[in-house]
Parts: sequence; structure tokens; C-alpha cells
Amino acid sequence: KAAAQQLLGAVRAAMAEEEGEVQEEAHLEALHTLAALIELKSPSAATMYKLLVASLLDNYARQRLRLLVQGKLAAFLESNPRMPVAILVEPLMRKVRQEGCVGADLSFHRVLARHPRLEPAQALMILDMMARVAFADAQGAVPAMECMAELLGRFRALESMHDFVERVARLGLGVV
Repeated sequence: KAAAQQLLGAVRAAMAEEEGEVQEEAHLEALHTLAALIELKSPSAATMYKLLVASLLDNYARQRLRLLVQGKLAAFLESNPRMPVAILVEPLMRKVRQEGCVGADLSFHRVLARHPRLEPAQALMILDMMARVAFADAQGAVPAMECMAELLGRFRALESMHDFVERVARLGLGVV
């Protein structure tokens, strides 16, 4: 356990390095470590996952690093349906609202939208962000609307989804 904590501390320090190759390599090593910990069913996998999520959020403005980490996390989330997404969705959507996103981010958001552990409240956060993208970004509109359609289909029985559609329809009519 002490060795695992030392490793996590070293990874955390390396991931906090100034922008550059050292930071990218540290993230890649952290992602490889996460894969190994998941395979071993180690309790330290949760800590490593939380560390990677925190670093993704802390380094959100660094697009190249963000896309690298999101791509790898997407693969983990797709192959590990039991991984929690709650610790990621709300703070990530807040970052997107504050700092924006690019087209490549939308594929990660879609992975989150498809995840089996996504809760309705988290789905609404993603829906809200996808609606913002659809209204504001012509290039991102189609993937954003596809993501919205998946989420609305998945959670169609919920009153909150009906309310969301009504709000977006009113907003859309106001734009036209």
C-alpha cells in the first residue's frame, strides 16, 4: 500500500509539470498504470482514475493534452462499464461552459452520454451543453444533435427530458 501511495504521489507530481513532453509522458504513464490497476482489480485504480480526472480538469485549457487524456479515458470507459462517470461529467461540463470545446471533444462527450452508469441528472448536463454547441457552432451542430438524440431516446420516459425538449424548442424558436 505504501508503494502504491508513493507511485501515485510521483505520478501526481509529474502530471503537474509545466506544459510539455514530460507532462504528456506522465499522463501516458498514468493511463498505462490505470490499465494495469484495473486489470489487477486493485483498489488503487479508483485513486488513479480520480487523479487523471482531476488532471484533465486542471489542464483543460491545454487542448493537445486534454484530447490525449480524453481519448484514452474514452477507451477505458467503453471497455469498463462499471467505471463511474459522476466524478467527471459535472465538472467537465462546467469547464466546457467556461472555456469552450472543439469538435474532437464532442466524441468524448458522446462516450460519456452512452455510458451505462450515466444518471439522468448528468444526462441533462450533457444535453444542455450539446444544445449550446448546436446553437452556437455550425460544425459541431450535427454531432451535438446526434448525441442529444441518443440521450433523449435513452431517457425518454423521464419528465425532466420532456421539460428539456420544451425549453430547447422555445429557445430555438427565439433564435429563428
